[in-house]
Amino acid sequence: MRKAHRSLRRRPLFTPVWLAALGSVLAIIVALWLWEMVGSMTVSVILVRHAEKLETTVADPGLTSMGQARAQALAEVLRDVPLAAIYVTEYRRSQDTAAPVAEMTGGQIVEVPADDVPALLQQLRSHRGDVVLVVGHSDTLPGIISGLGGTSTAVGGDDYSGMFIVTSGPVTRTRVLTLRYGE
Repeated sequence: MRKAHRSLRRRPLFTPVWLAALGSVLAIIVALWLWEMVGSMTVSVILVRHAEKLETTVADPGLTSMGQARAQALAEVLRDVPLAAIYVTEYRRSQDTAAPVAEMTGGQIVEVPADDVPALLQQLRSHRGDVVLVVGHSDTLPGIISGLGGTSTAVGGDDYSGMFIVTSGPVTRTRVLTLRYGE
């Protein structure tokens, strides 16, 4: 009789230990699940200005030989990036800059109007968990960056080598990384 009484005393202490351990395991599983969900809702947008354009009186000029080389350099830089989409404007210089990237990465080119930044921002926000490329212009890139929540940066009229990587999510702070590519 005495042994049964001793085992009853030990069981009440043993039960809370198991409940605490089970609760800790469940908390870790939920935290990992939430971490994965937040990561899948983050979007990374790579923004570049179109490459060097021809100086002509033509309304929609193409790229110079230096611009074509820069477009090829961009394709080399983004070779292994899994691009979900490549957004370009209706202008030839933007499309010609993106063409080598699309060919090398297999990314789908989507044309958007250069003057409709709000519509582009809405499309970019729908790419949760994706990486997308935007080939814009010196006057559109600052607005896109600030529209994504980053600190807007001015793009000079003769600056074609800037690459801005904006990463944003519903919980995380928006980050902007500024790089250079090409020569």
